[in-house]
Amino acid sequence: MISTLSCIASQPQNSYRSLVMALATAALAWAAIIPTIANADAIALTNPSFESPFIPTPPNPEEFNQEEIAAPFLTGWTETGPITNFGEFSGMLATGVFLNIPLVVEPATETTPAVVIPAIPNATDRQVAFMQIVANPDPEEIVSVSQETAENFAPDLSYQFSLDIGASITIGVNGTPENPALIELHIGYFDIADDFQSVAMNEDPIGADDLEVLLLKTFSVTTPILDVSDPAIGQPIAVLIRQTGGTGGAFNFDNAQLFNSIPEPTSAILFATTMALTIHRRRHA
Repeated sequence: MISTLSCIASQPQNSYRSLVMALATAALAWAAIIPTIANADAIALTNPSFESPFIPTPPNPEEFNQEEIAAPFLTGWTETGPITNFGEFSGMLATGVFLNIPLVVEPATETTPAVVIPAIPNATDRQVAFMQIVANPDPEEIVSVSQETAENFAPDLSYQFSLDIGASITIGVNGTPENPALIELHIGYFDIADDFQSVAMNEDPIGADDLEVLLLKTFSVTTPILDVSDPAIGQPIAVLIRQTGGTGGAFNFDNAQLFNSIPEPTSAILFATTMALTIHRRRHA
């Protein structure tokens, strides 16, 4: 009778141990498949915070003058897209740099306060980039800025591109609800025909609903761990910021960063270790 009771009592314990062992084994297997990204190394980008070309502070910042506070080019970046028609910038490219200072767009009157474009609160530097499509004759034409780095894709690594993005003061005209203006972040390479081949893109394109007006938020895209057979291996790494969707997109950018990362299965190993310790404690309880 006693031996029978002991056998019955041991069954739940044995079942528990079997379950925990199965979980620990699964965790180790999961670690081999989906590793945590660690040991990140920065990959150099030219003009990552868009401080070039340098824009001097205008003599009277309270007088809104487009030509004094912005420039239509980004040093070190390749710009593509339509020509816009935007005030004194008629005929400029749809991208450029913007001086990050408060500006009075409309002076105060006896009945109305001044309309001021504030500086972007969390921009840590003097200038930000902009992508602004005010008049696009071809809705299918894609606007982008890109940069090819001096480093090549290597096997068994993952890559991450991050960018601070904000909505400009004209975010209210960002396309239409049916065809909103959106931002895509890509990591990829340019093929022999100089066409961009994307290795990874942010899962959800970034639109007005994701942003704050004149406030920067960080977004990123991460590649999978690249196998040696991937066509990107050996190609120079490139990043691309692309606007798609409706006419009227107006976005600000700052602080572009690119990293490569060695995969390290820390989270899953920690989980497996916890399971093993649980088993050990149960056996010695």
